[in-house]
Amino acid sequence: MKETIYIRNALFGLAVFVIIFCGWILTLDGEIKALGVSAMAAAAIVFTFLMQLLAVKRTEGLQRRFIGLLLLATIFYAAAEVVWFYEEKLAGGLDSVPLWSNILYILNLLSYIAAFSLLTFAIKNRYQVIYFAIDILIIYFSVTAILWVYWLHPLYEEAGVAYGLGITSFIYPALELLLLFALSATMFLKKYFFPLKTMLLLICSIALFFISDCIHLLALYYDRFEPNSLLEVMWSSAIVLQGIAALQLYLKRSSFRRGENIFYYEAGSYPVARSVVNIGNILILFLIFSTSQDSTAGAGLLIIIFLVYSRQLLASSHLNQMTLSYQELARDLENQVDKRTEELSRKNAELEKSSSRLKYMALHDQLTDIWNRRALEGRLKTLFEKSLEEGKKVEFALIFIDIDKFKEINDRLGHSYGDELLIEFTRRVKQEFPPDAFIARQSGDEFVVILEGCQSKKEIESLIQKFFKANEKGYSIYGEEVNITFSLGASFFPEDSRNANELLQAADMAMYAAKQHGKNNYQFH
Repeated sequence: MKETIYIRNALFGLAVFVIIFCGWILTLDGEIKALGVSAMAAAAIVFTFLMQLLAVKRTEGLQRRFIGLLLLATIFYAAAEVVWFYEEKLAGGLDSVPLWSNILYILNLLSYIAAFSLLTFAIKNRYQVIYFAIDILIIYFSVTAILWVYWLHPLYEEAGVAYGLGITSFIYPALELLLLFALSATMFLKKYFFPLKTMLLLICSIALFFISDCIHLLALYYDRFEPNSLLEVMWSSAIVLQGIAALQLYLKRSSFRRGENIFYYEAGSYPVARSVVNIGNILILFLIFSTSQDSTAGAGLLIIIFLVYSRQLLASSHLNQMTLSYQELARDLENQVDKRTEELSRKNAELEKSSSRLKYMALHDQLTDIWNRRALEGRLKTLFEKSLEEGKKVEFALIFIDIDKFKEINDRLGHSYGDELLIEFTRRVKQEFPPDAFIARQSGDEFVVILEGCQSKKEIESLIQKFFKANEKGYSIYGEEVNITFSLGASFFPEDSRNANELLQAADMAMYAAKQHGKNNYQFH
């Protein structure tokens, strides 16, 4: 809000300044008019200089450098005006634009071009800026060559102006036209990232300079130029607009840092239209040069051919860089994919290992590393389901083993001693029963052995007796010898039951019957 008020007041002040300036020129004559015009022109320069100096001191980075180049342009402009004033007032009048004024005016414009070129450093994708600049320059050189050959050169010849002097005088408005053309195209295509109000103020300033300089040159060469004319108002207004633009930049405090902005220009779009424009410009300038033999048209033709060729080389280089970048990106992506695939394979292997371990732990006793009660239930369920299948004959024996007085051993010698005893007892069970026997720890000191394919109780009894004989030898636990006894009960499928729980209960009852008969014994159901 405050920024808008300041700019509005500055523009209002410019309007008042223009009205007073015009009134002074139109109503007064003589030395008073000349002094007033000089004073107001000097005031416009001083105002712009102070605004730009304030903005330079209060800003930083690229913004400060940009305004610094605008300040340098104002200094060149002021120096050119001083030389002009000296030649006009003190050296006896003017027949043409003084040489040093021309040089300083050109330096003034080159400073503007350098300032706007500096802004490209704030753009990340500079290739797009170069494409845009080349496209603008191709059209610009065609337009300026046509204007020179068909308008300005004939006028200069008619006025008797030498060719070299005409070209020298044409440079300044030509540079203004280039800057005005580039800024206007930027605004028209909406590719600007610079503050919009500042762009409008600077475009208006350059436009005023261009129009007034063209009028001044034509008037000067036709000997119709009058000092202290309304052209002074246009020049002063143009320089004041630059001061207001600097004020707006200072108030806006727009930050444009190196590589921060994106310049959106579809350099690859409409290739057919671009080719037609380029070929058309080349053909037009070739026809103009071949008919007029004008060196300016020839120079413009060479410049356009060079620009078109440069654009093709730049596009090719850009394409190669993009290809290399994509190839490098593809390699990096491939490496990342390989790395991720390897990592994923390792994770999957670890997951499968962990899953297998969890499944193993879910079905095995942690202490003795044999099957647990859940695995026993699953095995019995499988056997009973298999027996229900048509044509399947299933027979097996179920042996229930319980260590006698194991609780007393735990209480007397400790749980670690009891655990070690269970581990050693498990090893002996696995040694004495067949390798294909299903051995599980039911709970505590209770073990279950399933023997499949057994045909008779006599065969089972032989295995049981062998197991009892093997356990007559004591156990060495932590260097201490201990003798244990156990009771054993057996049941048979399908004789004793066709139900898993009942079959297990039958073996359990047989084991308790053995305990009741003095322990260290076995019983069949």
